[in-house]
Amino acid sequence: MTRVDTIFQPAMKIVEVKLLPKINYADSVKFNITSIVDDKEIPLDTLNIEEFRSTDMKPLLNYIFFDDGSSRLPDRYKQFIPSETKIFNMNSLYKLSSLETYYQMLNIVGSRMLSNPNAKLTLTGCNSDIGDEKNSIELSKERANTINNYLVNIWDINPDRIVIKSRNLPQNPSNNNDTAGIAENRRVEITSDSPEILSPIISNDIYYKSVPAQISMNNNANKYFKINEWMIGFVLKSDTIKCFRGTDSIPSKFPINLNEEKSILSGIGKGTKYFIQFSTDSESVKKESPLNLNKITINAKKLEKKTDKKIDNYRLILFDFNKSTLSPENKNIINYINENISDKSKVFVDGYADIIGNEEYNLNLSKARAKSVADIIKSKEIINTGMGKSVLLFDNNLPEGRFYCRTVEVRVETPVER
Repeated sequence: MTRVDTIFQPAMKIVEVKLLPKINYADSVKFNITSIVDDKEIPLDTLNIEEFRSTDMKPLLNYIFFDDGSSRLPDRYKQFIPSETKIFNMNSLYKLSSLETYYQMLNIVGSRMLSNPNAKLTLTGCNSDIGDEKNSIELSKERANTINNYLVNIWDINPDRIVIKSRNLPQNPSNNNDTAGIAENRRVEITSDSPEILSPIISNDIYYKSVPAQISMNNNANKYFKINEWMIGFVLKSDTIKCFRGTDSIPSKFPINLNEEKSILSGIGKGTKYFIQFSTDSESVKKESPLNLNKITINAKKLEKKTDKKIDNYRLILFDFNKSTLSPENKNIINYINENISDKSKVFVDGYADIIGNEEYNLNLSKARAKSVADIIKSKEIINTGMGKSVLLFDNNLPEGRFYCRTVEVRVETPVER
């Protein structure tokens, strides 16, 4: 025991190590749909959709918006190559939402300019007159030239029919003390001496009324994954009805105004599923659930001899920021509406506002917009309502979404004689 050249090593004890099971985080992702009613979310039991004969009127916002300091046309605007102009058909716009139609704005103008050879355009480039854009008249001119070049080079419009102007702030600017207002002032305004060029899109088609009108598709995927790309939408069998896409983190709540998504309401049927799909650096995850649906068609109502009605929807040309006064163009639209109202019609007039400003002010503004229209509607039964910003018709993250919320919708319901 006194020797120092010997090492005594105790016997090793063998310990059994149990590996923990690999966690499947995809099983933890929750995905559901809720109804949005009176600004509150409740679980969606059944989505009810009914078909009606309808005349639909969608206005055209005559502004094209640009990124800060840029004169490049943003990618969200639909751009053609010259050969595509030959097959462009205005009838293809009827099933699009108001915003989807708006993104075809330059092609609509180009097509209508060809059909109205005596019409002329004025393109007025504007800037936000703040920061790097302060007093940048040259940038305003470049923006107007971008629109001019597209119409001349793609649609073969004679440049002599187009007048280019430039200024700093627009004549009727949005609030330049707000980042949203600043973005709205970076634009080109399109005007014409011919009302046909910028007239609303009118179609005789089928109107789909959804109850609830607004839903939210909710998930908690960001809690478990770092997401690269994502999709949310509806699928029937192997056909995708509508798909919304994005990159990076996925919104935990994705609101949808169904009455603005005709492709969804017309496409879904028995067996429809709603789904979420996203990818990370290492995997792809997809979840889907059946949609509980009750869809009543026009033919079904005829066969069952149910009472029916025609629902005509008219959305007025958009109000300027913070305004409720009617433009001459809107008065012409109201005259058109009055010509299509019968003694048995019931009229609903709903005013809307965007997200800018406080809730009470926007509620009063939307009421004022509705009242300005209701005052000159000729109907025995009329109900006018202001929605404020409690009901946002469109995504307010983009300037056009906010502008399309500054509107009044007129819904005319007329009984159908059997």
